[in-house]
Amino acid sequence: MEMGKGKEGLNSNSKTWHSSAGTRIESEMTMPGMGPRKHVMLMLKNNPGVIFNIDDEKKSYTEIKSPNKSDEDSSFTVEILGKEKVGNYNCVHAKLKSKDVVMEVWTTKEIEYYKELQNSPFIKNQTKGMSKSMFSGELEGMMVKMKDASEKEAMTMELVKFEKGNFPQSMFEIPAGYSKGMSIDPSKMQSMTPEERQKMMEEIMKQYGKEEKE
Repeated sequence: MEMGKGKEGLNSNSKTWHSSAGTRIESEMTMPGMGPRKHVMLMLKNNPGVIFNIDDEKKSYTEIKSPNKSDEDSSFTVEILGKEKVGNYNCVHAKLKSKDVVMEVWTTKEIEYYKELQNSPFIKNQTKGMSKSMFSGELEGMMVKMKDASEKEAMTMELVKFEKGNFPQSMFEIPAGYSKGMSIDPSKMQSMTPEERQKMMEEIMKQYGKEEKE
């Protein structure tokens, strides 16, 4: 994944595991002034609508509630741009637009497990409109590339490798002994005062910021 441009841009490498228990994402990114950071995120089938951020250094986790998404604000139009090859995969290239988002996607049917992946918590965490647009009709398949098509062009994400395997159940569980940190509900942030929002941001930075070494 590439975010931003030039010296201010950030690159990250992620691995995502999907199973019947849920989705696990591990990413590594170097943050300005903070050095390299590893980020682990869980989306579990038995706890839908919640994203768990795992901090292995501090042996703790936070919960982020997915914002409510109405069908109205998740309506996308699809413009098929053609057929292209991304890596080893033959793909359909399209532009998706909603009232807030413009992006380009590339999907393929050459990954045979794409229908199973559509049932993963990671995919279901998207808006209904986005999921319906990206995984149906001519775009049915597995997404192998996504690009922010707005004027900012702030993000590009591309699949490097896909494989099927057997993974331990523990990968899709909060590790034993980890303490629970703060819980974040984006839908409630709109009603917060500026002071309350500032306090929340300070707590987030305190939890995820790099500890200073003496």
